[in-house]
Parts: sequence; structure tokens; C-alpha cells
Amino acid sequence: MPKLPEVKLPRGEDLRYKEKEFLLSVYEQVQRSSKKLFYILGGMILLVIPVGFLAQTYLAEYWINSYQPPVVNLHPYTPAEIQVLNVRVLPVVPGTYSAYAQIVNPNPDISVRSFQYEFVFKDSRGREIKNVEGQDYLPAQESKFLILPSVRVSDAFSAELIIEEVAWTKQTSESRVAFEVLQKKSGQTPENNFFVEGIVKNSSSFGLKNVTVPVIVFDSSNQNVLAVNSTVLSDLKPFENRYFRVLWPVVYANIGEIRVTPGFNPLDPGLLLEKSDRVPAR
Repeated sequence: MPKLPEVKLPRGEDLRYKEKEFLLSVYEQVQRSSKKLFYILGGMILLVIPVGFLAQTYLAEYWINSYQPPVVNLHPYTPAEIQVLNVRVLPVVPGTYSAYAQIVNPNPDISVRSFQYEFVFKDSRGREIKNVEGQDYLPAQESKFLILPSVRVSDAFSAELIIEEVAWTKQTSESRVAFEVLQKKSGQTPENNFFVEGIVKNSSSFGLKNVTVPVIVFDSSNQNVLAVNSTVLSDLKPFENRYFRVLWPVVYANIGEIRVTPGFNPLDPGLLLEKSDRVPAR
């Protein structure tokens, strides 16, 4: 095996000597340099600190002020507006009226989660005499009646419906809420009040906090609305049957179809009670 050449490392004394020699040469170079350069260099260092701070502050403010946020589309859909087909005032007794409006959502796939509406009553001269507000919903491509059962006003000749704050949505409900109206009938009480009564059955497995039950009475031709009323059923349990009855302080003759259409907003999960796994008895 060949013998490797011997490497001689510098001793500690040699390293310390060379270090001192290097520092001495640097000191001599500094001594020979102009002092003005050191003053200029020191001044530049002192000047760079505040200039850098001010530049950072102004640049940050400039970039913040010049930033343009992306445009947010507050109306992501372009649906056709809710259509108002008919608005009518129905006299009940002197000083008391009912009113209804028939509306339709013409959009095939966009529902109305909620909207605000206002019945504006006018006298025979067209002057506004009373306003009544409400809130409702309207599924895609469906029609419904907005019903005001009773309002006290001296002389209601006509009414106008104003719709505002429409919340459109393409959301669909996972719940399937179905109702049946059983044993529906009408008649006259001993106090000469016209009534409509029946049983609403919740045929779904969902419990509901509030179910609106509108009642529309047509005349014998089934073309004209004779009277309207409504009631609300609270905490309707799954598969439960609930009795309802609505009254009018008047007797109606020549009665035709009586339409009872229980409703529930499927896009409002806050109105759902617990779901039941119980199978209804047959």
C-alpha cells in the first residue's frame, strides 16, 4: 500500500499570529482612508431607517387605497317577477272586509324562500285608507292565494298588492310534506254564522310547527270568490289528524266549491319538528 504524504497543519501559535496580522492590516487600511467616507456612510445608514419606514407606510396606504375588491353579485339569478293576477276586496259586514290576491311564480326552477307583501286599501276616490302587511313564500312555477281574513275599515272600495324583499333561491327541499283534507263540510251555526270545518291530516313523517290552512269559498258558478278565511295549526305531528273550523259573521247562499289547501314552507327548516320513523297504522 503506498504511503500517503504527510500533511502539516498550522500550529495554534501560527493561527493567532496570522489573525493579528490580518486585523492590523485592516486597521492600517482604515487609518489611511478618508474620514469623510465614514461620515457619509454613517449618515446614509441613519437616513435609511426613517426613509424605509415612511416608504413602507405610504406604499402600504397607496396599495390599500388603490385595491379594487371583486364585484359581488347580490342577485345571482335573473328570475321573472312574481305576477299578481287578481286582487279583490270582499265585504263581510259593515265596517269589516276580507281581501285576497292571486299570485303566480312563473319561474320553472327558482323558488321564493320568502317575500314581504302589503295590501293597500283605497276608498271610492282612490285615496289610501289602510295598509296591512304580511309575509309568505312561493315555490317554483306555482300559484297561490294570499288571504286577509278580516280588516276593519270604514269604506274599502278597492285594494292594491305591493310585493317587496323577494328572496329567490334554487334550493330544493329534501322533505316531502303532504296533506289530506278529510270530512270537509260547511253550514250555518245557531248564531247565523257560516262555517267550514274538516280534518287536516299530515301524511308525512315530518312534524311541523305551523301549518297554514286557507279556505276559499266560491259561488255556485265556481268562477267568483265569495268569501275567504284561514287558520293555523301548530305543532302538527307526523301522521296526525287535526280538526279545524273557520267562521264568518254572515250567512252565505249559493255556495259552490270550497277549496282548502293546507300549506307549509319547505324551504324554512326552522319550522320543522323532529322526523318520525313510525309507520302509520292502516
